[in-house]
Amino acid sequence: MRLEDNTRNALTALQYESGKPLDIDSLKKVLDSYNITDIDYNDITIYKSSGENIDSPIGNDSGAAIHHYNEEKDINDVYYIFRGPEVDLDAPDDVVYDAFGVDAGRYGDGHSLGGHLIVSVALIEKNFDDVRGLNDAPVNLKQLASLDSDFVDYLESATDVLDISDIPEEELVLLARDFYAAEANAISHTRVKGEPLYAQSIPYTFYPGASIHYLGDMETPEFPDVLTPRTPWPGLTEVFSWHKCRFRSGCL
Repeated sequence: MRLEDNTRNALTALQYESGKPLDIDSLKKVLDSYNITDIDYNDITIYKSSGENIDSPIGNDSGAAIHHYNEEKDINDVYYIFRGPEVDLDAPDDVVYDAFGVDAGRYGDGHSLGGHLIVSVALIEKNFDDVRGLNDAPVNLKQLASLDSDFVDYLESATDVLDISDIPEEELVLLARDFYAAEANAISHTRVKGEPLYAQSIPYTFYPGASIHYLGDMETPEFPDVLTPRTPWPGLTEVFSWHKCRFRSGCL
């Protein structure tokens, strides 16, 4: 089950639609609408952060994983979807880094703070093929250091500094980009003009990734960053589109 971007957008939007929880029926309705009819739904398991098919709840209805598995047909695809939950960017317990206990990493989508979650998960787990942050909040370097011991070891070996707070922030961002370079190649960001976006210069945060895709009316003013002017990171590819649409309409 290789889902195209429009289908993944529709599933992400479904997380926001009142009365339409992500379950087998709503999944089938979305896939049918995109003429995907060759799925054996006995091969589908849906994990929910609210507790369904996992040992215990790890949040509200802010995230789900769709696992398509059939050993005989060599199918093992996982799609993680996070909407914008009420989380604190400085609170590491809110990062669902074990991804509901599903071992295989494949695809991930997250909107707003949900984008912060899925990108953080992808950096830490290091086994995702394609991750999209949709108007996503940045990842937090202190949070990553609290969850990823390999990152901490790298920082200590590169700087001889034991406390991350003693590393100048600009240097810390560069070190993080170097350490997570391979994982960042699987990450992209999609931004809809006119939609809210977190300031890119919040202390100890950054946006890892290989590309940014812009949608909407390009005549709309640039996303505001009241702290500093926006500067793309080295190696970033920016893609612009003139589609006049909004994320929640499912037209990304």
